[in-house]
Amino acid sequence: MITFGVLALGLLNGGANSSLFRADLPVLAGNTPLSLALRVLAFAGSVQALGVLALAPGLMRDSGWAGLWHAVFQSGSAFNNAGFTIIGGVAGAPAALLVVTAALFVVGGLCFAAISNLRGRILGRDALHLHTRVVLVGTALLIVLGWAGFALIEWSNPRTLGTHREGARAGLPLFQALTPRTAGFDGVGVDGLTGGGQALTIVLMLIGAGATSTGGGLKVGTVLLLIVAIGISARRGGPLHAGKWRIPAQSLLRIAQLVGVALVLVFVATLVIWGLGDHTFADTLFEASSAFGTVGLTSGVTQAASGTERAILCLLMFLGRIGPLTLAWLLAARFIGPPDTDETTLPVS
Repeated sequence: MITFGVLALGLLNGGANSSLFRADLPVLAGNTPLSLALRVLAFAGSVQALGVLALAPGLMRDSGWAGLWHAVFQSGSAFNNAGFTIIGGVAGAPAALLVVTAALFVVGGLCFAAISNLRGRILGRDALHLHTRVVLVGTALLIVLGWAGFALIEWSNPRTLGTHREGARAGLPLFQALTPRTAGFDGVGVDGLTGGGQALTIVLMLIGAGATSTGGGLKVGTVLLLIVAIGISARRGGPLHAGKWRIPAQSLLRIAQLVGVALVLVFVATLVIWGLGDHTFADTLFEASSAFGTVGLTSGVTQAASGTERAILCLLMFLGRIGPLTLAWLLAARFIGPPDTDETTLPVS
């Protein structure tokens, strides 16, 4: 949405001020809004085209030329973390299809700035920015912990993993750990999750993907920095340092405010929907978290919800999608190092 808006304004105004990009994402400094929007479009189009090339052979083998359209739809839906599919359930899908789909929505959830900076580092042109480090480390931690968590909790559950063969029982928890972070593809059937599996899914949905990515949620960097700051403050107090960057207390306060407001919104919406309808509290919290994170997974509450309850869920989706984008522009956390270090910024949700 922002990319197309920038394109429209850039074409009308000749690619105006780039200060907003330097303020929020210094790894993209030197780009005008118009040139950056074109780079984002080229990157997104290239990744989705590669996804189509990877998906098409298998889908066309089963469905003929219709499989090509299925590949285009699946690639676009996965990269943009939409969660829609027209090729049937995930649980019985070929492993190659799941791998490509997961790769697409993971890349889409990393954010262009981090990927651009990582590419520059691989080519020896750039140093890794703090934002890139936080996104990559946070994403890796969530993948590993989520995978292990789902495997441990759901391994013997006959409604999710218990009836699958050993290979699928090892692979599906990985897919299920990836998809709640706003991708929305249902890997094992969320209506059959145990209480622990449902709680883990709620946490992953609220955390979400990387800032300025195609995903929603509180954002990986926001949550990771808040956890690290709490840990350091509990041990020794004082300012938080991340490598050569010093993170001011005011920036951490902004992050805490963002997380606090988001959690209050989800909790209040959960209480209202729970009071209006005939749903369990756990299912209602799951539905509200999915709506705020723009995930698309459902525990069945939406199907049985009244018009008022659905309106509340729609409002949550709107706030979850527009809120992080707006706040990333207006309340980006500034990281100011001491005189002999770099000054940097890190976008938050």
